[in-house]
Amino acid sequence: MVMRACIRCGRPVAKGNRCALHRIPTRGRHYTQNARTIVVNASICGICGEGPRIDDPWVADHIKPRVHGGSDELDNLRPAHRSCNGRRGQALREWIR
Repeated sequence: MVMRACIRCGRPVAKGNRCALHRIPTRGRHYTQNARTIVVNASICGICGEGPRIDDPWVADHIKPRVHGGSDELDNLRPAHRSCNGRRGQALREWIR
């Protein structure tokens, strides 16, 4: 078995890329329902401020990313274009104000 190092602390990990201390919790059923609610009611992208685009579907963006302790609750989700959300990634500067 090949051991890897945790990407946060360097501890040996047998499966995945994070140790038990830094593992991101799995998503529950409520995330899917909340994300669907956000996408269905979307009118403006929470990142760029533009309206709908033909070739760029809406997705639910975490205001505070999950890897930084954000939740899957409605108050931490906003609509975003898929391209905007992908470009933002796990950036912190959008929610540290």
